[in-house]
Amino acid sequence: MKRFLVLVGCISWVGMSLFSCASFNTLPYGESPPTGYLASMVDLMANPHVYHGKEVTTFGYLCLDFESNALYFHREDFEYLLMKNAVRIHIGKFPDARKFNEQYILVQGTFKAKPKSAPDIYSGGLTDIERISPVPSRKELKLERMEPANP
Repeated sequence: MKRFLVLVGCISWVGMSLFSCASFNTLPYGESPPTGYLASMVDLMANPHVYHGKEVTTFGYLCLDFESNALYFHREDFEYLLMKNAVRIHIGKFPDARKFNEQYILVQGTFKAKPKSAPDIYSGGLTDIERISPVPSRKELKLERMEPANP
């Protein structure tokens, strides 16, 4: 019985190791892995206090509107104005970020949890943005892989 438990533990450890490495497979082609915490939008919205003040990398749907820059969990959250499923984003030194408007992106910056007393309609914010990259769709990745390499 003890051997069985050790075997199950080893298999679980290997599986978790492989799963954690697989999370970087969604990076834009040719991009290096992010630094800091790799957190999903769900992580940031559900546990803002855990990530407050820390450098995080996450994926989401970018919307840059007048006085309403936000990173949404899904495009549908943006379309249906589900602002609790979004975090405010301060693009600061990325004036060309507009070219990624209304696209899925990878973004790296410092997460700020909103104070409980704050009337903000978003679930927190991303500041001090260090990186913004587009995230290709499965279709785009397939097309990219099928194209012959240029000599």
